[in-house]
Amino acid sequence: MVLWGLAVTISRAVSFFLTGQTMADTYEYYTNAMIQAQEKQQVFSTGLSFIYTESLSGLLRFTGNRIEAAGVCQMTLQILWLWLFLAGACMIFGKLAGFAAGTMMAVSPWILESIFVVSPENFYMLFWSAALLFLGFAIREAPEERKSGGGNILCLLAAGFLTGMITVWHYLGLYLLPVILYAFIRERRRVKRKFVLLVGLVPGGLTAFAHIAMAAGKTVAAQVEGWVMELQELPLCFLYEETELENWLFCAIGAGILCRNLTALIRKNAGREKEEGISGDTVEKLPQEEPRTAAVEEEKPDNYFIAQDGRKMKYLDNPLPVPKKHVKKEMKFAIEEVEGDFDIKDDFDFQIGNGDDFDV
Repeated sequence: MVLWGLAVTISRAVSFFLTGQTMADTYEYYTNAMIQAQEKQQVFSTGLSFIYTESLSGLLRFTGNRIEAAGVCQMTLQILWLWLFLAGACMIFGKLAGFAAGTMMAVSPWILESIFVVSPENFYMLFWSAALLFLGFAIREAPEERKSGGGNILCLLAAGFLTGMITVWHYLGLYLLPVILYAFIRERRRVKRKFVLLVGLVPGGLTAFAHIAMAAGKTVAAQVEGWVMELQELPLCFLYEETELENWLFCAIGAGILCRNLTALIRKNAGREKEEGISGDTVEKLPQEEPRTAAVEEEKPDNYFIAQDGRKMKYLDNPLPVPKKHVKKEMKFAIEEVEGDFDIKDDFDFQIGNGDDFDV
């Protein structure tokens, strides 16, 4: 992962600083951000355009009227969200599938060129990838038995909050819903408190509505009504509008899910073949070992006897414990042999003096 991140960082830095390309204000976000920064006048009042212009104007208050600052900001945001996207995809889909999805986004020529255009795609994808990362943390921190799972709950709340917020900004946040659904179905046994994500989804959306409504001078209810009307026009947007980011994101998510399922299928087939190979070897070995053992036992003369009619009768196994075998030992008396003419006094002899007339 570190090498992948270094490759992404170096490629973006080389492309920005060494290719000599200039920044373009195709959609006039830079111009409107300068107007908002100098005159404090809201140009956009809906959705992602308002949020991005507001953030860009805050940056330009410190850097001044220099479009190169917006380019450096675009490059930094893209490097960050690609890192977050890779980490989240690896935790949700697995390492191989995560690298496939992340690499597809990183090698996209359109995404690389987006750092030279002042537009909100990289700003938006930073929050999108952060929501994906928190969802991955929620799956990894899923509590086991006898654990409270506090980290899992916090990550689910953060993922839900960010998902609700970015979905209000732009309908591209709806792309997170199939990823969440897939993750919950695959980890349905581990992730128990799925409703916590919905608890965070509602305040995230309401916060975005309130922020935009306050800037536009509208009520939250009016802002919600306008957003619902935009959702009703989504089928026409998908049919007639061409958005490169949507296409690449859709392909990356599909590649991650496909690689995850293929990897699981290959591992399942490999495990099944291994089990069949082990069971086949066991069946082949047993018939060869049993006759050999039985033949060796029958050849021992202690295991059978010959009856009077000539039949060979096998002894039954003794169920009682066998006594220990007697070991013959030689005993000796511990008497020291004394050589020479010495008077040996025994403890049972009485010493009689010369004047004693009585015999004992």
